[in-house]
Amino acid sequence: MHKILMIALILTGMIGCASTSPVRFAAIGDTPYYESENELALLSETLESISKNNIPFIIHVGDIFRGWTPCSPDLYKYRAEIFKKSPVPLIITIGDNEFNDCFEPEEAQAYFREIILGTPPINQILKGYDNDKDSVHITRQVEMIENSIWSANKIDFIMFVLPDLPGNYPLSPEQISTILDANTKFIRDGFIKAKHNKRDAMVLVTHSEPALCRVQGCKRFNSMIEKEIKSFDKPVLLINGSNHSRTFVDGGYQDISNWWHLRPGNTPEEHWPEISFSSKTKRFSVKWIMGPAAEE
Repeated sequence: MHKILMIALILTGMIGCASTSPVRFAAIGDTPYYESENELALLSETLESISKNNIPFIIHVGDIFRGWTPCSPDLYKYRAEIFKKSPVPLIITIGDNEFNDCFEPEEAQAYFREIILGTPPINQILKGYDNDKDSVHITRQVEMIENSIWSANKIDFIMFVLPDLPGNYPLSPEQISTILDANTKFIRDGFIKAKHNKRDAMVLVTHSEPALCRVQGCKRFNSMIEKEIKSFDKPVLLINGSNHSRTFVDGGYQDISNWWHLRPGNTPEEHWPEISFSSKTKRFSVKWIMGPAAEE
């Protein structure tokens, strides 16, 4: 009996003790953008390179082909084959180029959900191509299956749908309202859980920068995000794509002291960001790593 109790206490202690090692991950986006075989090959090499740097998972902020490209099922399948061969779990959000920049946005979104996401369950275990790598356990939103949340050590990650709005083929006010309402519920619930679980930091991931949203409902949505970040009062990092420049705001984004901001750019084959968060310094940091094209 004493032996069983001792084992239980040891296990409880192991579960309760979070690692003090920095949380590390990579972010890429707006890739593969063109149709060149060289770019596609370099992306595969980049994913391998990220894995060799012992990065546990990769975030992709959307736009998997350039705008005005015919959004055919074959194009999504071609991209899916590349992503499936990532050695480590790759977690992706939808961009405007594969959604509301398509002639039939709802059809395009269905392709993304079925082909890129693989018609995922609400509770999903994402694995990389290398079975020796750790998996990522994510929970998806029923109302908007692209929206997902997961944890790494004492950091919560919230990925939500926000393509460039209005886009080349503007969505209806009802469609936009559906997206923003689902996001609002998901983000608010995420912050509530993060506070309850006493997380050290949070990461928000989407395609378009919320501040650049230019349709009805965006102002209220952005105000909600800012309010939640201020109330959380711990470091929050926003990662988004769309703008192809590589930039990192080291705290103080939009004059909010606990808000960091990163755009990974659209050429990870040249440089990709290794993001880390230290529970000791309570800060996010970014190190730009040379990709296979930069090494040539």
